[in-house]
Order: sequence, then C-alpha cells, then structure tokens
Amino acid sequence: MTTHILIDVDGVLINGEYFSQELSKAYGIPLEAIMPFFKEKFGACVLGKADLKEEIQPYLETWGWQDGVEALLKFWFSSDEEVEYPLLARMGVWRSEGLKIYLASNQEKYRRDYVMEGLCFGQHVDGAFFSCDPGMKKTDPRFFAEALRQMGVPANQVIYFDDEEENLESARSVGIPSILYAGLKDVEDWEMGRK
Repeated sequence: MTTHILIDVDGVLINGEYFSQELSKAYGIPLEAIMPFFKEKFGACVLGKADLKEEIQPYLETWGWQDGVEALLKFWFSSDEEVEYPLLARMGVWRSEGLKIYLASNQEKYRRDYVMEGLCFGQHVDGAFFSCDPGMKKTDPRFFAEALRQMGVPANQVIYFDDEEENLESARSVGIPSILYAGLKDVEDWEMGRK
C-alpha cells in the first residue's frame, strides 16, 4: 500500500522554459554565451559543493548583466513560476487522506530555499530531498536510498513521479515504483489504479 509520494519539481510541479532560454530572450544574450556557466560551474552548485552566487559572478560581465547577482537570481527564480496548481491541489487531497508528500529535486541551495519558502511549497509537503544536501543527484541511486532512510518506509510503500526517465530508473533500482509524468492524466491514471 502506498503511504508516501515523491514528486519532482521542475517539469512536474513547475513548468516553463529553462532559465538560460528566458535570460536569452528577455535580455538578448546569446545562448552560447550563457551555456558555459551551466557546463562548467553549475553542476557543483547542484551538488552543494560550490556557491551559486560566487560561481556565477564572473559570468555577469560576459553577459552584460549590470544589476548584480541578487537581481539575476530574482529574475531566474521568478521566471519559472509556472506552478501546476491542479497537481498542487491534488497533493492537498492526498495529505488529507493521510498520505505523506515529499519533493525530490536536483537543486542548488538558493533555489531550494526559493522553492520551499518563496513559492511556499514547504506548506504543501511533509518534507523534501534536494541534491545539494546529500551531494548526490537523482541519477545516483544513493539519493533515493537516503530518501527512503529519512522517510523510514520500505520502497514498496512509495510512488515517485518524474518527467525524466533516467531519474525514474535510479529510483526503480532501489525498489521505488516510479511513473513517467507528462501531465496530470498520469497522476489520475495512478489514482484509478489504486481504487
């Protein structure tokens, strides 16, 4: 019986374009000038091994960004606020039924805080697992093994929704039943199967 639900953030609970695309469109910065940051530095931030504000600073001049790091992060985080409210409402129903809801996401620490506090997702879940905390991304099965340990339940009591197959495979490798999420219908189909 399912008692705990893991939900991905980007591509599931939040939709929209990548920050790099938003920045390029809004400020006319070529994507080829933006992408080196993500290829060279961002990965360490997502693993909690580097500070985003420090790592992105040297790139601002290249991008022609003159408003400072804080303004850039504000634009970044607010540019992807396309919250899937029907799913958020469904999560509330699940919690009212006694299910425990947790987020599972690859995030660096500043966006982690924004997701939980700025978007108030922390009020809608029982907890969250972010890659920056254990220093492991979701493609690493140890990420999910640690989530299971913290939740204190066996894998077969968990269901996981994510829009990326490689993350699902990682979760399945530790026994967590997982569903590829393409829209709310995937959640509805799972719910029908429970009845």
